[in-house]
Amino acid sequence: MPQTSDNRTDPGTAGAATSLSIEAVEGRLLAQRKVLALILAQLLRQDGGRDLRDALDTVSVMQDHQEDPGAVPDGPEIIEGAMAVEIREIVRAAVRAQTTMNPDGASTAQ
Repeated sequence: MPQTSDNRTDPGTAGAATSLSIEAVEGRLLAQRKVLALILAQLLRQDGGRDLRDALDTVSVMQDHQEDPGAVPDGPEIIEGAMAVEIREIVRAAVRAQTTMNPDGASTAQ
């Protein structure tokens, strides 16, 4: 198995170095979401946090440019929708993380 930078075996890369299991990809994406949410929680606490939140709320809305309300979304629309959902999930996680922070920004979660 491939080694991590601190010489531990990386279970997410079992087998070929370029092929990850669905579970490993999901785990990595969830870890990235968690890190982004913690960073975002800190940024939202600072001056300009409201502007940042407003901008994220704007980009998390999928634009519907379809003439036919019964049309089935295809490639680009599916990707855009997934991006909007993920941005909303990151913002929700950031808001939750804010509620577990001390006034100085340190996490109170155990």
